[in-house]
Amino acid sequence: MALRPVLAVLVVLLVAAVGFAAKTRALADTRGFTRDLPCPNEVDILPCTCHTNVLGDMTMDCSLVKTSEELERVFNATFPFNEFYELIIEHNPGDDNYQLTELKSDIFHNLYFEKVIITGTKLEVIEESVFSYSYDTLKQLNLQDNKINDFPFESMTLYVNLEILVLDNNQLPTLEKFISNSLKTLSMGYNANLAFTWDVFEKMPNLVNLNLESINLRDIPQHIFRNLTQLVFLNFNNNDLIDLEEDTFDSESRSLGRLLLANNRIYDIQRFAINGIRADAIIDMSNNRIETLTRLIWQPIMDQMLGGILDLTGNPLVCGCDMSWLYLDTSSVIPSQVYLPIITDHTTCYDGTQVKFLDYHVFQKHCT
Repeated sequence: MALRPVLAVLVVLLVAAVGFAAKTRALADTRGFTRDLPCPNEVDILPCTCHTNVLGDMTMDCSLVKTSEELERVFNATFPFNEFYELIIEHNPGDDNYQLTELKSDIFHNLYFEKVIITGTKLEVIEESVFSYSYDTLKQLNLQDNKINDFPFESMTLYVNLEILVLDNNQLPTLEKFISNSLKTLSMGYNANLAFTWDVFEKMPNLVNLNLESINLRDIPQHIFRNLTQLVFLNFNNNDLIDLEEDTFDSESRSLGRLLLANNRIYDIQRFAINGIRADAIIDMSNNRIETLTRLIWQPIMDQMLGGILDLTGNPLVCGCDMSWLYLDTSSVIPSQVYLPIITDHTTCYDGTQVKFLDYHVFQKHCT
């Protein structure tokens, strides 16, 4: 019988706990959901989501936003903290249910970001000051795979810490000249018929990586890379290049480590067209129309990259006396051991014979 008072007390405590939980749920319902500080109220920013990492850095993912108007509504919510690490909007470009077409100047108000990724959208226009509060913070801007036809290049000067700018696969007609002391990577591939002037990179002294793949480029202006003393990676694959003039690549710092010129129509290379490459450089000139490897043209190139790789796979090389110097070089104790190791095993003559394994006795007999 002594247990009855105890049970009565437990029942009272249980009822009180249930009541407290109900009041807590009701309070939560009036606020939407409990905030995950420093993120804003979860309900206020739907269909966007906000989450933080272990350092408390906020990422805003708005990939479920379908229109510019919906995005504008989201960012009209109350944001107790305005410092974001990342903004993400990733759409399926084939889904017509998503129609994000523009970013207005004041859409993000006083929020600022270090990293912005907006890809796969129907975005056509980005107004000049859309990320104005991020002038001092933005380090990476990735806007690839959209439909952008007008971009405020002139405002890039204001992003004093911007290191990466990616605008691949848009509809940009021009790469305009701008000033940036911070930019290290610029990627403009797959913008058909992209136009630019010979001095377009003149004010980007710290550029390390440059991608101009698949832009229907027909020629590369002389001296265009001369001032880029930090340049390591250059990609001109899948263009319409026919020849390389003298001083096309002429960096004075010998920093260039990877030069990609595959899948063009190059058949003529002038003497000293390629200078400033590293000893361990990789040059990919596969699938072009090169027929001869004359000493006058190619020895100055190979002398710079004796520890590197030259890929001439898919070129209709004649493999005649024009390349006898590769096999009969007198500066080497063992013939053919200076330059041939640079050439890839897959590089063949027009008939499929591997260049590296041609019989040097043939060159001795017919080319001396």
